[in-house]
Amino acid sequence: MAHPLNSWVYEELKKSVDNFNKMKEAENMKEQTKAELTDAGYRVAANQSIKLTHGAIISALRAAGHDSERIKSLTNLLNTEYGKSLLSLAIGMGISQTASESPRTQRMGKELRIGGMASAGNEIVSSVMDAVWETLTSSSIEEGVQERIAEMKQDTLHFQEINDEANRLDSKTG
Repeated sequence: MAHPLNSWVYEELKKSVDNFNKMKEAENMKEQTKAELTDAGYRVAANQSIKLTHGAIISALRAAGHDSERIKSLTNLLNTEYGKSLLSLAIGMGISQTASESPRTQRMGKELRIGGMASAGNEIVSSVMDAVWETLTSSSIEEGVQERIAEMKQDTLHFQEINDEANRLDSKTG
């Protein structure tokens, strides 16, 4: 039979180890949160850069005396996901070509390029999936399969709405 003092020492050591592990987990969580906040900061800055550049382009065209029909056409293009992607890629590539070797500048350029590629990729995949859904639902597939495909499409649309809302909220925080 174990001596009560040994049991007490064992329990106290176990508590100390548990507390140490909790502190280590909290420290890891703190470091992870700091890193993610930095990532989020770059993402917000990239999104704001796109908006500011969009506005600057339109203002410059107006100041240069371009007709409102051309400005409207360009505005319509830049308001699409493809237009935002193109603008993001262009800004990101421009930043990368600057003489600045600053890690922050290079990271911002990378964030803009990746964001532009991801946005364009989402649009391409969405377009392809729309065509696939249309083909599958218009073919002579059993009714049950067609219903399941329609449900999957609704799930995809719902996910896109959630993603759009998250992006909207992200842009408001910036």
